Amino acid sequence: MSENIIDADQLDLFYNQHFSEEKIEALCDDISHTIIEKHFINSAIDNATYEKEIFKIIKKLIISHLESSFNEEMEFNVLFSVYIFKKHFKLIFKYLSERLMKEVAYSNQNVINFLKYYSLDTLIVEMTRYSIPQIKEADGPRWNVVSMLSVLKTYVKTQDQLDEVQPTIDFLEKSIASFYKDGLSPQEHNALVEKSYSSLDEIIMKNTSRIASIRDSLIILKDETEISLAHQELEDAQNERLELREEKAKLTKLKIKQYRMLEYDNFVKQYDAIQHDIKPKKKIIQQNESSYLGIKNALIKALISKKQAI
Repeated sequence: MSENIIDADQLDLFYNQHFSEEKIEALCDDISHTIIEKHFINSAIDNATYEKEIFKIIKKLIISHLESSFNEEMEFNVLFSVYIFKKHFKLIFKYLSERLMKEVAYSNQNVINFLKYYSLDTLIVEMTRYSIPQIKEADGPRWNVVSMLSVLKTYVKTQDQLDEVQPTIDFLEKSIASFYKDGLSPQEHNALVEKSYSSLDEIIMKNTSRIASIRDSLIILKDETEISLAHQELEDAQNERLELREEKAKLTKLKIKQYRMLEYDNFVKQYDAIQHDIKPKKKIIQQNESSYLGIKNALIKALISKKQAI
């Protein structure tokens, strides 16, 4: 796009052509990851610098992504970085707050020191008194590092344990599902086959009895017409017997083999054991989720705010 004037329609068109919801999620997550790595792990950003520079830092990271992904002029990249920033402002800070909370849970001292700032009520800078943003929702409690620590260590570490085992759960669920046939478990499927098998056995017994009866009648029949009819009836009964045997063979093949049943049972046992193990962890998450979300929402609000002169 080389036009001198870049309007909102061009930005909308470029966005719709190149950015799906998944790509935006990935971009915002990547931005938050870079900020944490660069400014909270490899170095320690102070709160004054953060308040002054964070919006610029985010826009520069967006521009860097655009430069590496598209062949657009700098003027466009700058304008589009603002477009992305405004459109997904909350999402970026959502990811940033989640990563900061995780660092607190794992005792990152740089982050802990950074968040202590929000426990202050006021701060005097060059003879001017400022009110400090609080980690507090409008209708919720005010959080500080001490009150956050217990919740975050419990919630984040427990969630990480659940996330760690989730690939195994996914694998087991997929493996178990592969044994299902027409929505039926292996046991249900085999039970249905057995039922059909039993019904077929009854039909086969009746057919066998019918063939024996016809053969007995052929011994005593004298009339040629009756004998001919009996022979035809016998042939029909014998053909039916062949069809019934073929059907029985098909049913036998439909039944899930014992070694496959053992495989299925093994997967189910593993799955049940994991579910039993993670049940108390899920309860911990449930018990702390409200507080965790309260902290996150309050932290997002604090992270996008700045101190105000009183």
